[in-house]
Amino acid sequence: MGIKVKKDFVSKSKYSIKCPNTMSAKYITFHNTANDASAQSEINYMKNNNNEVSYHYAVDDKQVIQGIPENRNAWHCGDGSGVNSGNRTSIGVEVCYSKSGGARYKAAEKLAIKFIAQLLHKKGWGINRVKKHQEWSGKYCPHRVLDEGRWNEVKQAIANELASLKGGKAEAVKKETKSSTSGSKGNANVREAQAFLNSRNYPRKAKFTKLIVDGYTGPKSLNAALRILQYYGGTDIDGIWGPKTQKATKVLSVHSYSKWWTHLAQSALVLRGVYVSIDGVYGSGTKAGVIKFQKSKKLIPDGIIGPQTWKALVG
Repeated sequence: MGIKVKKDFVSKSKYSIKCPNTMSAKYITFHNTANDASAQSEINYMKNNNNEVSYHYAVDDKQVIQGIPENRNAWHCGDGSGVNSGNRTSIGVEVCYSKSGGARYKAAEKLAIKFIAQLLHKKGWGINRVKKHQEWSGKYCPHRVLDEGRWNEVKQAIANELASLKGGKAEAVKKETKSSTSGSKGNANVREAQAFLNSRNYPRKAKFTKLIVDGYTGPKSLNAALRILQYYGGTDIDGIWGPKTQKATKVLSVHSYSKWWTHLAQSALVLRGVYVSIDGVYGSGTKAGVIKFQKSKKLIPDGIIGPQTWKALVG
């Protein structure tokens, strides 16, 4: 008996925001959520806000809920609206309870593995159709799986489930190594941001080793941005967003600082999946990117990078 899916679709009145394009899917994208909410809470959040953030399925330890039809695109990969982007060619599956992990997350991941295998079987696809979010935009997602070094294991588990549904032998998953997820295969915008963080003399003074310019966003890149912010804010360089760092940024605004400050802000935006030009000029494109990011974090969308926006970017 297959896994039953609860359908709880976003209103058609929000299609222009959440899923404006028809889609003939080619892939399935595996995500970890950034919180410990249930599948129903994830779907309710998506349905009730007006942000361009959306996904097809949410899976927790008990159920699978569908929020967007598979023949519509969703904004879950962070790689734009091009016809060959992950947003336009893949079905997004969010695995819940990812922030803290534990028994509920393990159960949710197990159910997601079975469900993805079921989708593959239904569509006549192989395991090569499964991708992690990171492969599209460089974002460090599925973060829990990546932190635990288990992406190969998860993908093989999906292949094993698929084989059991087909009654055949499981396909061996090609192992991914650091060399297969570096260099030109990462996102070009992220590589540019990482190169900027490495480009001056201050990284050594800010107490972090130079980054691998691989185009994949991870905690090291974001922590590097925070340490640079602390260095130029004249506070302790400890890589921790604390009271002193917040106090140092209260008097700072991207509009009143030099070109490097704007470069840093633009790099941080890119590392968070908002792709703006890293040119050191706070123009309309950068302001629009800041506003988009602020809306996604439920901050006042004023286009000014104050303490709360900096905290959301690099804290």
